[in-house]
Amino acid sequence: MQGAISSRSPHRTAGASSRKDSGNVSAVPLVAALAVGAAPALALAIVVSKEGMQNPWVLPLAVITLMVNIFIILSDIRMGLALFLMAAGMSPKLPGIYDNLRVEDFVFVVTFIVWLGRAMSSGRVPQLRSPLLTPFLALTGISIFATLWGIGIGTIPDIKYSFFLQAKRIEYFLIFWIVSSTIRSEGWLRLLTLVFAASGAVAAIYGLINPSSSYGQSVTDTRVMGPEGENYNTLAGYLVICIGAGMSAVAGFPRGRQRLFLIVATAISLIALLMTFSREGYIMMLGAVLVFGFSRFRIVALTSMLLFIIIGFAFPPVRQNIENTIGTIQAAPTDDPGSNSLTARFRSWDYRWNGWFVKQPLLGNGVGSVALSVDNEYLLRLCEVGLLGFGLFLWFLGAISRQIMQLQRTQGLPQVLSLGLAAGFVGLLIQATVAASFTSIRTMEPFWFLLGLVTAATAISRANSQQTLSCAS
Repeated sequence: MQGAISSRSPHRTAGASSRKDSGNVSAVPLVAALAVGAAPALALAIVVSKEGMQNPWVLPLAVITLMVNIFIILSDIRMGLALFLMAAGMSPKLPGIYDNLRVEDFVFVVTFIVWLGRAMSSGRVPQLRSPLLTPFLALTGISIFATLWGIGIGTIPDIKYSFFLQAKRIEYFLIFWIVSSTIRSEGWLRLLTLVFAASGAVAAIYGLINPSSSYGQSVTDTRVMGPEGENYNTLAGYLVICIGAGMSAVAGFPRGRQRLFLIVATAISLIALLMTFSREGYIMMLGAVLVFGFSRFRIVALTSMLLFIIIGFAFPPVRQNIENTIGTIQAAPTDDPGSNSLTARFRSWDYRWNGWFVKQPLLGNGVGSVALSVDNEYLLRLCEVGLLGFGLFLWFLGAISRQIMQLQRTQGLPQVLSLGLAAGFVGLLIQATVAASFTSIRTMEPFWFLLGLVTAATAISRANSQQTLSCAS
């Protein structure tokens, strides 16, 4: 990464660092903070992955990780956001607390408290003007009401899990709000874009170095999986978001070390995606690439497709997996669920549809009434909040689409980065047919961060334009 990145926007919000953004933003302090903050988190992730939560080093590493990250976030919230990205890349669990709480959750909570505290001390919480706000509040409201209904009729097996799930969905939206209101210089925008690509590459490298057994369910004996035995399909969803962001950044960044870094990081993530042998990951990637194919950056789509073809011919298992994916989809309606994973999903969806949705079609059974293993976000929402809530969920997805289209109207880097955001969104819409991709921590944290980052890019571009007009007049 280059040592300094040009920026002409001196503006900052109440949630930003107390130090004013200058014309040049040095990458050195951020790299140092990431090295210091990520080192114990990475060690924690490796220890937990290799030896489990019972290892005696887990608790000391967790304490060191938390203390170091608190110090960094207090010094500069934007560095806290970078730490959040890197932590989300490896996503190590926190020991001794509720299952599935992770280091990035703690980093976010500390960042949110500092952001809110500084905003209140300045007397102004940053306003959020977005088409997402109203549908989000409406969907959250009906989700809470449906959950209370579900508790009353006994369809929520674990109230604590239900609360956790709803809290995570609120956290995703807060991530968007904090990022979009905190980043106010092009220098920090570019730095965090580089960190975003790097976080995906780190997770990819870990998976490539530590392949897991496929247990006879793949075209090879081993496949790339995420940290702590993370499902290969979940990792694939995360990598597609990182690849989409990386491809758009390559198109938008000037030639030099930054672009070279992005190319290398994105290529590593792409290789890891292919080595997951995830059928849904391949289809997600196809949808993401097509987004670029319908833009003026068709060269990105053509280059990606050419790379796929070359790797397919050079590495026969990739080509075989593509052929198996096509065959699996074609045979799914009548195949044996024991040998066809899509057929097994069809049977599972039918069970959930008749056992949950049909019994409570209007209001649903509440958040947490159906496990994420239902492997279909749309069916999950129907079972949770019924037809009323599902309509609001579709409204929410439509609002995300409108937000992305609005971002694409701003020329320059925001328009280019919004293509990567659109690519990730299309990939998630595809994956949502076979996974809970709009609820999963692994996909939602990076997606909402990226949405906030591109929204900030648009605000920065407009502020720079207004400043230029003021100077000209």
